[in-house]
Amino acid sequence: MKLWLALSALLISATVPSLAQVGSRPSSQMPVRAATPAAAAPAPAATANKAAAPAQKPAAATNAATAPAPVPPSIAAGAEERPVPVQGPTPQATAPQPTAPQLPLNVVFRPHYLTTDIAHYAGLCFRVRQESTQLDFLVAPYFVFGPAAELKEQMTPEQISSVVVAAIGVSINDPIKLAIAQRYIGPGDARVADAKGAEADLAIFQLTAGSNADPTLLLDPMPPINGDRVWIYVKYPGSQKAGLEAATIAWVSPTEIRYHFDNLKLNIGNTAGAPLLSPEGTVVGMHLGTFRGKTGNLYGFACPSLAIRRVIDNYSQPKPQKPKKSLLN
Repeated sequence: MKLWLALSALLISATVPSLAQVGSRPSSQMPVRAATPAAAAPAPAATANKAAAPAQKPAAATNAATAPAPVPPSIAAGAEERPVPVQGPTPQATAPQPTAPQLPLNVVFRPHYLTTDIAHYAGLCFRVRQESTQLDFLVAPYFVFGPAAELKEQMTPEQISSVVVAAIGVSINDPIKLAIAQRYIGPGDARVADAKGAEADLAIFQLTAGSNADPTLLLDPMPPINGDRVWIYVKYPGSQKAGLEAATIAWVSPTEIRYHFDNLKLNIGNTAGAPLLSPEGTVVGMHLGTFRGKTGNLYGFACPSLAIRRVIDNYSQPKPQKPKKSLLN
């Protein structure tokens, strides 16, 4: 038994290398084992997303058209205290308002229309001159020859021409100054202002010869436009005072002019026939009356000066007739 154990130990020692021999084995003879790949360390979030996401343009470039421009730090730091100034247009100097015209005296009159029986008077009239012929005329409203001026019925242009023998104007500035006209020149189709317009509400008389040395008004060659400043030259009721009342053009047509007065409490009764004047003092119309608007504004309406000019320009002065030879000669 002992012998068998000894022989076994001897065989084992001859076949199994010692620990010293194993430790001294060259590394080239050591079996090589493939290393287990270590789990990759997680990348930082930003790096991982950048690697995984497809390539994109930077956000700033993508939204350049809609994103607000960056605010300079100097403004952002105190935006409430120092607002960014907005560059506006350079303010223009306000145009000065036109002033009332300077007028000659004794060009507006209180008319008296003489017949063989009575003297009829109503409203106002004014003097104008036709520049090409240097003839002077008195311009008055047509409606004063009717019930509006206490006559029984409206006279026709033919009746005025045959019945009225003279139109005598008494100056509102100096009652000694008179303007005397004897010839009614029209218009032949005169009518009272109505829904069609006020262009025919006219009665014009030619002044007697030799009166063109006196002061006069001139007709404006152009109509006014909306917003223009105008004035009527009036004699105030119950007073010897005359003056100018300012207004602004509100509406213009070939047949009528309307304007609203600055003074809403104005009392200018019996002033139909007053001239409506431009800032230069030229006549743009003849005042016919007033009315109240829905807003309480006081409006006036007038016959346009172009209608007055048409009648005067179409008038041909009758040629003086040669005296007939006497049968006795």
